[in-house]
Amino acid sequence: MSDEGEISNSEQYHRYWQRVQYRELMSLSIEDGSRYQGESVDVSVSGVYLRTSENYAQEIVGKSGQLTISAPEGDMVFSCHVARNTPEGIAVNFDDEQTAFGMFVSHNATLELLSEINSLFSETLDLESTLEIAVSHIKEFMQSEGASLFLLNEEEKIECYACSGPINIKGVALEKGEGIVGSTITSGKAQVVHNTSDDPHFASKVDAATGFSTDSIIAAPLKLQGKTFGVLEVVNKRGYDLFSGHDRVVLSTLASSTAMAINTCKQASLLVEKEKLVNQSEAANQAKSSFLANMSHEIRTPMNGVLGMLDLLMHRHLDDEEKKMVDIARGSAQSMLAVLNDILDISKIEAGKLTIEIEPIDIEESVNRVALFFDQTALDKKIELTFFVDPRIPKSCKGDKLRLQQILMNIVGNAIKFSSDLDKSGKVSLRAELSDCSENRCWVDFSVKDNGIGIDEETLGRLFQPFEQAEDSTTRRYGGSGLGLVISVTSHPTH
Repeated sequence: MSDEGEISNSEQYHRYWQRVQYRELMSLSIEDGSRYQGESVDVSVSGVYLRTSENYAQEIVGKSGQLTISAPEGDMVFSCHVARNTPEGIAVNFDDEQTAFGMFVSHNATLELLSEINSLFSETLDLESTLEIAVSHIKEFMQSEGASLFLLNEEEKIECYACSGPINIKGVALEKGEGIVGSTITSGKAQVVHNTSDDPHFASKVDAATGFSTDSIIAAPLKLQGKTFGVLEVVNKRGYDLFSGHDRVVLSTLASSTAMAINTCKQASLLVEKEKLVNQSEAANQAKSSFLANMSHEIRTPMNGVLGMLDLLMHRHLDDEEKKMVDIARGSAQSMLAVLNDILDISKIEAGKLTIEIEPIDIEESVNRVALFFDQTALDKKIELTFFVDPRIPKSCKGDKLRLQQILMNIVGNAIKFSSDLDKSGKVSLRAELSDCSENRCWVDFSVKDNGIGIDEETLGRLFQPFEQAEDSTTRRYGGSGLGLVISVTSHPTH
């Protein structure tokens, strides 16, 4: 590390880029027993300059010593001899100048850069700007004239997504397999090219278009799960040095970390987009539910008026034909009102606005109401309708009387609907049985059984989805909105 004599511009440029600005606290022990401590300010693979504050004698020049650096894995000790001293510090050369110390410094610097790149990717989802900063840091760390990052695009072309150097080639695309970059993607292995004019894979069209002169290249693949999706490329070592084997190892390490960071960043971006879509979907569902609720309410009001008028007509002096027509109109209006009520209920459920009113319930009375409601219908359809209420059920049950009634009506109504038009006699039964009582809490199980047409397993899997029906044909035999069972399983009355 002698500074005697004149240094040419090329030598000075060359020497400057062999050194690394690596600042670390180190201690120097000389064979005469003296000890010095200071911070490194100028490092190369062959030596280091320490800025110290201690007083020392000129006689230490040429003497042997040991330089100690504290590291997480323990103290690192390197044999050295004093090359020179100045009023500001001491310069030492290492006895083993090409291996241990240089590798230690380079590995430490690599770890710091890896940590910095990972931090860049973790702090933002802006992949484009993060890649630009990352390749800029890699260019400086590798002491090169330029660095670029290429990725395979949707058209399977190799496109430059980030660039740092005197010529910006961002957006330039190569064909698959073209150039050193294409060769690296094809082979999946890092490559070092000391002289591009001797390499048959080198694509000179970029240089021809930009005026840049590419003399040497080192390229490392970006890989995940064995698949290469890009390349990290560094061109022209600054000064007159060639890329070394160690540079290939370092760039490969950086490429591996960058590939993981890109994948993580993309996955995070996809999750954010997915969350946005989910939020948009939820907002759309809320809007749909509100619309259906408002429309159902607006239509239900005049429909109740129509039913009222039809009821009045039924009490007028009408002949048999007129009564039949009014009865058909009244039945159609009641069917439409039932559909509107179902839509209004499912809209409330989806919007989270369905309220449960807790009050005393007489289970036997509720079951009797269902029996009374369907008695004539079952008789007309020649269906045997039976009901059973467990006598052990207390009279003081609590829950939402209206919702319980609605659930029982929906399920029994379905059983009757799908048990009609059979060759055999239809049978429908409703049972209310006490299943458990502990302290002040009792549970009542309701079950409905019929001998109707049944439901196949495929249909059963989608039957509790809104608007799904056992028969999805427009010419199905059985009517309904496809909401009765959904309302029944989502109303949750308390027993």
